[in-house]
Amino acid sequence: IQMAISQAELDKMYKALRDLSKKAITELDKSGDKKLSFAEVKDTLKKFLSDGGYPNADDATLKAFFDAVDTDKSGSLCEEELYQFFKAVADEAIKGMKK
Repeated sequence: IQMAISQAELDKMYKALRDLSKKAITELDKSGDKKLSFAEVKDTLKKFLSDGGYPNADDATLKAFFDAVDTDKSGSLCEEELYQFFKAVADEAIKGMKK
């Protein structure tokens, strides 16, 4: 079954992902620098991967995942990096729906 997604639906989804990125920073940023360090996201990332079918992710796996999202290689995640990650995941899901 092929599903079509309108531009309005895409815009709404992307806005929700932007809001999710802001919320993640607000809720997980313990230092107040509006960025997320590996230490600040490690437990949440472990739960995310566990819920996604990877319950035994070790610290090296978690750090590799973190580093992949940290596209500017600053050692922390900013709101834009989170948004781009969430958007990429959503775009892949949409591509899968079109098959």
